[in-house]
Amino acid sequence: MALILKKIYKSYFFLTVDSADHDHDDHWIYSPLFLVSCIAGYLFTVKKLGPKFMENRKPYNIRKFLIAYNVIQILINLILTYEVFVVIKSSPYKLCVQSPLRDLVYSTRQQYFALKLLDCIETVFFVLRKSDRQVSFLHVYHHGIMIFTGWVAAKYDLGHTIVWIGFLNCFVHFIMFVYYLLTSIDSAWKKSVFIKKTLTTLQLIQFLSLILIYTLGSLIPDCNKFPSVLSFIFIIQNLFMFSLFSEFYYKTYWKEDKNRKMS
Repeated sequence: MALILKKIYKSYFFLTVDSADHDHDDHWIYSPLFLVSCIAGYLFTVKKLGPKFMENRKPYNIRKFLIAYNVIQILINLILTYEVFVVIKSSPYKLCVQSPLRDLVYSTRQQYFALKLLDCIETVFFVLRKSDRQVSFLHVYHHGIMIFTGWVAAKYDLGHTIVWIGFLNCFVHFIMFVYYLLTSIDSAWKKSVFIKKTLTTLQLIQFLSLILIYTLGSLIPDCNKFPSVLSFIFIIQNLFMFSLFSEFYYKTYWKEDKNRKMS
């Protein structure tokens, strides 16, 4: 028990003192209050304010906004995927990334946090279109936790291994937003069950990959100074997301396919 408490204390001290990027000490964006405000504001907007605003209104036709938003997301995710690929490629160790491109690592961390804030606009679009089914617990929880992850990645110097989160997440989102762009241009794309299943499968592979990376990373001594407690939290979080997406996959695709075959 004493050893566990000691590790927790060391990880807490690491996160609050050792790993903080002190260049951001005076910047309001990196205040915990800003993080809490972002998550609370997001939840209040999509669960209370937005639905109340739309209560007696017809769904808005925001097709042009959707097309523009999807194009922006495609470009940003593609650029970040490339930048992180350059970081990983420059490292002699691919799992415990140790890139000499320190400025690029810092830049991608900050861009990634900004991108996770931009992602939240997607839920606002769902509310404005009265697509209540899409504002699910899974969707809202995913966006909320990604704001937190992006903020932690931007504020703390957790070693370059953390760029794997950005690489996998941005790559998967690049593919997803290409599909979303196609559906916003031509709704016929929404009928493709195969594409939807493939996108969900990619999400599942992403979570499993991150679980593997941070499990192996936690077993390697001094793997780029990533704290063991934070590795454990990341692993549990991705396990939780994997279970939620697996449940969604089972109910939406596997169970429905089985029912159709039996009918």
